[in-house]
This record gives sequence, C-alpha cells and structure tokens, in this order.
Amino acid sequence: MVTHADSRRPLPEDEAPDPDEVAALLRLHAELLDPDNDAYAIVASVGADPVLAAAVLRAGNSAMFGAPGRAFTLSEAVARLGRWELRALVVTELGRRALATPLPSYGMDRGSLWRTGVAGALAARAWARRSAGKQVNPETAYLGGVLRDIGKLAVAPHLPQGFAEQIRSLPRDADFARIEEAHAGFDHSVLSAAITRRCRGDAEPLVSGAEALTPSLR
Repeated sequence: MVTHADSRRPLPEDEAPDPDEVAALLRLHAELLDPDNDAYAIVASVGADPVLAAAVLRAGNSAMFGAPGRAFTLSEAVARLGRWELRALVVTELGRRALATPLPSYGMDRGSLWRTGVAGALAARAWARRSAGKQVNPETAYLGGVLRDIGKLAVAPHLPQGFAEQIRSLPRDADFARIEEAHAGFDHSVLSAAITRRCRGDAEPLVSGAEALTPSLR
C-alpha cells in the first residue's frame, strides 16, 4: 500500500503549481481508471513525468513489493504496483505539487497546505474505516482528504489583506464558508469538490471523504 511517506520528500520551490503538470497528472489518473488503456500507454505517461517516475521506481523497489535491493525498470515497477497503487502515487504527487504554494491570505506558509492535506487524508481514512457499512473505501477517502483544501488556491487571490488575522480571531463556531463567500463569491470547499470530481470514476466517494472532515479541520 502506498501511504503518505512521500510527503516527507522536499517540496517544490516557492512558486505556483504548473497547470500543465497538474492537468497531466489528472489525465494519468483518468487513464488508470480506464480498463481499455494498456500497460504500454500507462508506462509512457508515467515516464513523461520524471518526478513521478522516480516515485514509482522507489515504490516498486520497496520490500513490500519484492526482494529489497532488486532493480526494476519503470515498466516492471508499474506492473508490480498495479493500478490502485499507481493512482495513490499520482494523487499524492498531485497534492504535493499543487499544495506546496504559500497562502498568506490564510496565514499558511510554503508547505502548510500540503501538510494539512496529509493530515486530512489520514483523518478521512480513519473516518472511512469507522463508517457504518463501510460504503467508502478507506484508501479512496485518503485521496479525497489530500485534495480537500485545494480550492483555497483559487479563493486566496480574492481575499482582502489582513484576512488571516481576521480568521484567527473568529470563534470556533463561526461559519467560515460564509465569510469566504462574502469576500470571494464562493468558498474553497465547493471548489475543492469540483476539482476532486475531475479525478472521475470514484469521484463521489472521494468527495465524501473530503467533505466528511471539512467542518472539523478547517
């Protein structure tokens, strides 16, 4: 199982996420959901992203998937991991890149959005495991948790100077979404859900995993 271990890798430099890279990762996630896509196409897509390819090789070489120290080619690592593990790596890499950006409007320095994304992912996984009937796969909930605050990237430019100080002084029961909406015309959780749905396939369970803990972890 691919976990949040890659969250300990260095974050990208202090800059906005590359939209083309993010879009490519979303397309690859969709490819992994499509049973008609063969292994050659998936290996080509993974290989087009050097950082992701390195993560796949690291995971494929881990003791969990084979003899430690054995060298795998990228195609061998892809085959050994399987589509579910690859999807987990893709979304983790998506979150790591897209959520590295500092958001002064929210009082968040570089990497804070990613760290809270990982914390949210772990909480979402725990929520899914405790849920009656277990309607949401815990690992699907984990992926939804990673992306639960990605909408803040779009809301932040519309927030006034001093917003971070304003939200720090709010009581715990304040309607944070309504305050965001008053300044930007929408709140970040709505945008996060829309972006998450672009992952397709199991989007609704992903959204459920994110929305389940949004009120408690804002």
